[in-house]
This record gives sequence, structure tokens and C-alpha cells, in this order.
Amino acid sequence: MTEPTTAMDLVRQAQHGEISVDELIVALLEWEFEPSYKTTDLADDWELRDNSFEVVTYAFIVDLIDEEQYSRIFSYVEARGRGDGAAGG
Repeated sequence: MTEPTTAMDLVRQAQHGEISVDELIVALLEWEFEPSYKTTDLADDWELRDNSFEVVTYAFIVDLIDEEQYSRIFSYVEARGRGDGAAGG
């Protein structure tokens, strides 16, 4: 198992069974997320930023984490001031 360099690496490791979902959640709770950049170009909205909070949303969409786990990560990241606008701000 290689050391993750992005939040998406963590999600992929969990998808492949290299780490447990519990390990994923702990790692995401402490991850230093980069800002999610939104542009006015429709095509750009299809791009996933591998080190932004969008990765947590992706993990939820693909059923890797449930709503309670997503909310826990979301609330924790926002409270620590690292949500890069995850709550709309």
C-alpha cells in the first residue's frame, strides 16, 4: 500500500479494501483539504479536485460512506475552519 498524497488516494484505498472505512473517516477528519474552485464554464463542473472536500462528497455518492459519516466529516471540517466552502462559505 502506497502512502496517500491526495484525499482521493484515501478514497481509492478504501474502495479497494486497502484501508477500512473507519480508517478512511479518521484520515478524512484530519485531512488538509484544498479549496474547491468553481468556474462559470459548465465543463469545469465535471472536474473532481482530488484534494478538496469534493472527495468526501464523492465517497458519499458512491456509497462508501453513509449520510451520518458524511455529516460527521462535514461538521468537523467546517468547525476546524478547513471546509473550503463546503458549507457554502
